[in-house]
Amino acid sequence: MLLHLLLLLCLSSSLKVQASVHEYRSERFVSKGNAFVFHGGSEGIYSSSPSDNFTSDSDSVSFIRFEKIKFQRPEEVSNRSSLSIHAVVFEVEDRENIGGSAYGGQRAVCCTSDLAKLGVCSHGDVIYRPSAKDSGWPQVFGVSLAENEFSVILPTRSIQVTRTGMYNLYFIHCDSDLKDLVVEGKTIWKNPTGYLPGRMAPLMYFYGFMSLAFVLLGIFWFSQCARFWREVLPLQNCLTLVITLGMCEMALWYFDYAELMRLGLGQP
Repeated sequence: MLLHLLLLLCLSSSLKVQASVHEYRSERFVSKGNAFVFHGGSEGIYSSSPSDNFTSDSDSVSFIRFEKIKFQRPEEVSNRSSLSIHAVVFEVEDRENIGGSAYGGQRAVCCTSDLAKLGVCSHGDVIYRPSAKDSGWPQVFGVSLAENEFSVILPTRSIQVTRTGMYNLYFIHCDSDLKDLVVEGKTIWKNPTGYLPGRMAPLMYFYGFMSLAFVLLGIFWFSQCARFWREVLPLQNCLTLVITLGMCEMALWYFDYAELMRLGLGQP
């Protein structure tokens, strides 16, 4: 049991690395069909009430914030301007709204010449259709590199989430000259109650309940041991140790999740 607790401490320390803050360190794009794609993350996010004066500093607002996202290309291909590099954020139910095809052919993410002739998109742009539930989604925006420009920074931006769901972020470009493009920076994903991802939020309440249960069990057990201390057996001393370690384990998990909920990142 003691070994189990030590392993738990190590695991808890490793959990404090990411939470709902996704960091990118010179990440490369991967060729997918006619597009180059990098998956920026996915999180379950609970909705918050729409606000015209939305700011990411609000405590009860759900959002996805882009911070210091930088795209950098090799120097040898910087002698020309590039096509746009897009950030695409969508709820999983709208995944079929990303991409399209002409005349029922192979599905493409980037606008092809055939689709451009039909007037449904501009050549080189990401193809997407508005969601049936919210015409403002998917969220698609981007930047491009000017001639002789090695890197470009995506302006800081926060997207308010007003519909509960599993959200995905992809960085996509359609420029074959940018096949060696890399991305750096981070995105922050926040729920109304804090930074803990939606799929992990119930665990905090579970461990809080278990901590309370162990406290009540401990109070009862220790009171009985104190009452009948002359009759306590060695086996019962072992049970006391098990209850103590269980109480510490549940409390450790609860406070770890509570810290992630509050800060988004654990203490280094």
